[in-house]
Amino acid sequence: MIYIIFIIIMDFTLACIFLIQFLANAIYSILAPFFPIIAKEKGLRGEAIGLIFSGYPIAAFLAAPIYGLMIIRFGRRKMFLTGSLLISSTLFGFSSLPYLESNTFIAVGFFSRFLQGLGVSGIVSSSFAIIASNYKDNMETVLGMLNSIGAIGMMLGPLIGAGIYEATSFSTLYILYGSVFVVAMVLAILVIPADREYSKADVEVKLSDILGQKVRDM
Repeated sequence: MIYIIFIIIMDFTLACIFLIQFLANAIYSILAPFFPIIAKEKGLRGEAIGLIFSGYPIAAFLAAPIYGLMIIRFGRRKMFLTGSLLISSTLFGFSSLPYLESNTFIAVGFFSRFLQGLGVSGIVSSSFAIIASNYKDNMETVLGMLNSIGAIGMMLGPLIGAGIYEATSFSTLYILYGSVFVVAMVLAILVIPADREYSKADVEVKLSDILGQKVRDM
């Protein structure tokens, strides 16, 4: 086990995937401590604030089933990098919210969060596919670590966001965060290898066979 962990730590591809996974998941919760305050200063009611927050999970819910098909068509690496590019661009756009008013604030806020949800969903889906393809021998261990990194990102997101926000400002927070994400994306371009070809299973399993087996076991 120690040997496997050592190999993973020394693997630059995994390190980059884990870094982006952390940053992407932190986006979900990073604005929780201070965003409602800023939104209320702009005159927004609770329903509008909730709508902006919901843009992220709505996009992730709608995109996840579609991304499975898109990854097969366009490739795992391209999907990962596209998701990263989408997130980094929306972070810079989100930094403009303090300068907007009322309906424009709501529209830009919701649209940015929606695009962030699309980007994160693409990163998560393609990360699983990259690991399943490139790390077959240690897949269970690596996927477990990937999920742990994502959970840590969500937990530390509010702490990171509140700290930077108190020290600087809302716009500076998202400009800094977007810049870090761009650096991580450049690293991903350099270290994530080209996709390997999909290999089909030697034995074809049909849904009817699975249902038939379930009936026999009952």
